[in-house]
Amino acid sequence: MKKLLTMLLLGIFLVFAVQYAVAVEPGGATVSASNLGTDTDGPSPENISIQSGYLYNVSLTTSAQTFRWVGIAGNVTGTIYLNDSSENSFYSWAGAEGKYVYISRDNNVDWTNLQAASNSDMPSFLTVGTSGDRWNATFGATKTFISGYLGSIASVPYTTLNSTWECFSMMDGGGADTDNVWAANVTSGIGFNGNAYEYEILIPEDGSGGDSTNTTYYFYAELL
Repeated sequence: MKKLLTMLLLGIFLVFAVQYAVAVEPGGATVSASNLGTDTDGPSPENISIQSGYLYNVSLTTSAQTFRWVGIAGNVTGTIYLNDSSENSFYSWAGAEGKYVYISRDNNVDWTNLQAASNSDMPSFLTVGTSGDRWNATFGATKTFISGYLGSIASVPYTTLNSTWECFSMMDGGGADTDNVWAANVTSGIGFNGNAYEYEILIPEDGSGGDSTNTTYYFYAELL
């Protein structure tokens, strides 16, 4: 009987422990960044020789670097703590695992109002025309986003990066471009360049017309 009671109490403790572990609000993240460069060369032009009076069937294959998106890849480390209002630490749990990385132009995301984004929430450079890298062609599938802290959000547009990471497109209900929130799951995998990463994520940046203006983004991480 005593053994059964002990096991029952242990089970109750583990249930509460698991609930606490996943119920950590996404917090601002310290950023260590390096620029991995961009492909500016593109394919070299090829040629044919032509003669007057003839007709030619010429099919072209080419490629071009996107001017709508930026890719970010990296790793996540964190600590869960129990602090007072003056940030005096009562206890801390180092080595916490990441659940999601969130990136937004908003430095004060309303996590209680996070919802699926739509084409109308996007800036015009992601929606005009029929380009293959516009928003609704990139985030063409939807699925339920599941977070330990935020719960479930139905029908969130997403895309898959390198068969490992899922990148989600959401917004916090404000209705402005700056309210868009981009999220990626944290899991170990081999990234685009053969290096080991814990997340990869796409975020938008307007480079149309040679625009080189910098845009500020804020980083958040949700820990387990």
